[in-house]
Amino acid sequence: MPKPSTHHPEYVRRGAEVRFRELLHELGKLTAAFPHLQDTIDEDELPIRFVLAHGAPKTTRRRRPAAAGRKKR
Repeated sequence: MPKPSTHHPEYVRRGAEVRFRELLHELGKLTAAFPHLQDTIDEDELPIRFVLAHGAPKTTRRRRPAAAGRKKR
């Protein structure tokens, strides 16, 4: 049986970096195509839910303990 590749996380990270650069390039093109939209949104005009979510810490979901019947398996 072949050994699993230890470089998998590195490939995922590099792929994400490439995709991020592509998105930044696309955003630059959109900003150049529609320059009047660049300054249309002010930070003070953002919805309250967005502002609160933007500054909120990341929360994790708690797992429920397994039921007694499932623990026996």
